[in-house]
Amino acid sequence: MRRCLGIATALVVVAFPYAHLSPAGAGPVPQPINSTFTGQNGVGRIVDPGRRCADGGSGQYRHISIETPVNPVLSAGLPGFLRGTFDVHHDGDEPVGTPLAGPAAKAFLQPGESHATFSNQRGTVPLLLTAGTCAAPPLTFDGAKISGPGTWAIDALHATGAYRQSTGTGTFTLTNTGVEPGADNPWSLQLSGNISVLQPSFGLEVVSTSWGNLGVDYLLRKVTVVYRVRNNGPGDAFGVVMQATSTTTPGVTPLGPQPQNLGDLLAGEYTTFSVRYQFTLLAGPCKLVILGCEFDTYVTVSMPDALDKADVPSPTRGAHITAPNFPPPL
Repeated sequence: MRRCLGIATALVVVAFPYAHLSPAGAGPVPQPINSTFTGQNGVGRIVDPGRRCADGGSGQYRHISIETPVNPVLSAGLPGFLRGTFDVHHDGDEPVGTPLAGPAAKAFLQPGESHATFSNQRGTVPLLLTAGTCAAPPLTFDGAKISGPGTWAIDALHATGAYRQSTGTGTFTLTNTGVEPGADNPWSLQLSGNISVLQPSFGLEVVSTSWGNLGVDYLLRKVTVVYRVRNNGPGDAFGVVMQATSTTTPGVTPLGPQPQNLGDLLAGEYTTFSVRYQFTLLAGPCKLVILGCEFDTYVTVSMPDALDKADVPSPTRGAHITAPNFPPPL
């Protein structure tokens, strides 16, 4: 490509946004999360003694840690991992072989203590888990297991990588989750809700035009256009694809190649690709002379976000092209 660009090459390096083309919008709507995660490896310990709620404390609590590989949950194409901590408070004495009743048979998760964090090679999404208060504990507790509902919200300040500044809320349910000392507690965490991530945006520039194939394309009336696709952010893009190019100028036909895979583009990154166009003899603005021929092109690019979701339809950008003003040195 470098050799061809050195032959009768016109440098243009400018962008031509066309107002009537499909814009890069605010991105996909918040994406749903609705999954259940289970395991048998909850690691538990008892923190005792604790101060009663009536005395201004938050009772006794059990500290449970979980972790497990998960099927793709943030990205359809990437395996991930779930790590979590449940700080389970209960307002009563620690049971010692005694059935629990009344307030002692209830538990809660205080705000800011319990979490479930999803991670993959793109980054992490931490969820803060909350379930009730000392005054209104919603979880059932029999001394060995807890069950019940709560709410979660993404901790945007600690989300990392491509999931930085992600947002979302939802509900969760713990079912028969063991809270005893040891490393073999069963657990089940069901999550429902939505997540939104920063969106990429599509920028297009024309880098150069040239007569390719060591100048032979000049005789064949074919011009090569090199485009630069930039991710203007603020989000990262994964699996970017140039889907199609077209033109409304009579006598000009795109030859491709299209589509073209452009890889991943983090916010602010760019890549280039080239497309050849055919000038038809005795048609359009360049019936005979193709030097300096001007025509309009349109490029459609799909830029999926960190959740592998892309705008539908994919945004299109326009560019005004000028063929080289000089023939190659044949």
